[in-house]
Amino acid sequence: SHVVIRGVTETGSTLIIPRDYISHGMREAAEHIATLELGPTTQIDVAKKLALSVRHDRFTSIDRDLLSKAQNQIVDLSKLPLDGSDWSQRFEKWRVKYLSSLGLAEKVGFGKWRLDDNFERTLRRMGDRGDILKAYHRAMARAKLDRSLDGEPIYDPAAKLARPITGKVIEKGVLDDVNDRSYIVLDTMQGEALFVETGREANLAQLERGMVVTVGPQTYAPKASDRTIADIASKRGGIYSPSFHEMSDPGAREEFIKAHVRRLEAMRRAGHAERNSDGSWTVPKDYLKRAAQYETSRSFGNPVKLDIRSRLPLAELTQTMGKTWIDTELIKGGSESDALGFGQEVETLKAQRQKFLLSQKLIQRSSGVTQSTLDTLEKIDLDAAGKTLSEQFGKPYKAAPESGRISGIYREAIQRPSGKYTVIEKSKEFTLVPWRDTMDRNLGKSISGTLKNQTISWTLTKARGQSIS
Repeated sequence: SHVVIRGVTETGSTLIIPRDYISHGMREAAEHIATLELGPTTQIDVAKKLALSVRHDRFTSIDRDLLSKAQNQIVDLSKLPLDGSDWSQRFEKWRVKYLSSLGLAEKVGFGKWRLDDNFERTLRRMGDRGDILKAYHRAMARAKLDRSLDGEPIYDPAAKLARPITGKVIEKGVLDDVNDRSYIVLDTMQGEALFVETGREANLAQLERGMVVTVGPQTYAPKASDRTIADIASKRGGIYSPSFHEMSDPGAREEFIKAHVRRLEAMRRAGHAERNSDGSWTVPKDYLKRAAQYETSRSFGNPVKLDIRSRLPLAELTQTMGKTWIDTELIKGGSESDALGFGQEVETLKAQRQKFLLSQKLIQRSSGVTQSTLDTLEKIDLDAAGKTLSEQFGKPYKAAPESGRISGIYREAIQRPSGKYTVIEKSKEFTLVPWRDTMDRNLGKSISGTLKNQTISWTLTKARGQSIS
């Protein structure tokens, strides 16, 4: 049975339920109520349930009993119990025999079995696979897709040969709400449909069915701030402090230095740095190695790197006046004539898009789509956005420079066919620059950035009436 609970109380306030009560307390309460209403479960009922679980490829209640009886991974089933539970031991014997066929148990003597060191973990993963395949097949049926199952349908970012894959989202959902595990199913360019576990449910907040995304192995390398911290500490006898940072980089702004201090505080809580009474930090010699380990330890919530390539419905991309994902595919050149599934759909869209760009005189048959084409399409898109926003702000729009400094108040973020952009307002004008996810906490604040090589680095600035957090 499944119980659905609404997340608000009768008064409309948020309903807070402790995780342990969701995982265990509710079940125990339900068992108590069912016992009062229906009477206690009979031994025959219990035996039927145990018999069904003997050959389950997942961690069962029998396995839990086996682990509780095991000493040094050895479980002894040679002696009959004196408490009258010999009937249940019979199921345990059948279970270890089945586990031995899976390579998870080995007979080491009369009635004695050695359980595999990864016994519980392996069984839980096998159970996960069963749940994953059920979710996968439901998604395929709902999308009415028929794809070959010759290969592995589950994407493993940790595999040695794992590569980034691009595809259309045909399903998204929660695999395990208790442990906050989410997933998507992609119809890929290679004609496969793959199940991708995406970590925390919050990772799916920006995703919708029909969007085009790229997923790939996550990198758990130290952050840029870690390298700066390690570099400063190595020159100061293993000590980092804001004053040392300012001396080594006079141009570093206050907020930029504070970000490094926040990083060290997070590392301190994990046991990888030590805060001194004078406000400085003791940084170990192997700090970068520890930083990489720290990032890896947080990988459960972000098992894959996920990038949105197109938010618009694919059918709209062919005649959109803006820099689209299809344009970036066209600039690569070539054609996958044997493409299947989504790949075949993309090839059709590329031909339609190229025909539209020719009709608008944005490309020539001889040259096709170039970087100059992308720049022109983006300019057309942003000019159109700027014209609309001019009425809202009552100020003229001015295109951002290709390089140099830019500053102003971060007013809002807008979504355009060419991507997501930030509105930076000045006293007499406003401009649009590429959005970054780290900016949202600075909404309404004065920020300053440096444009270089089509990238922008932002910092907060002190402005009248504004505080730095």
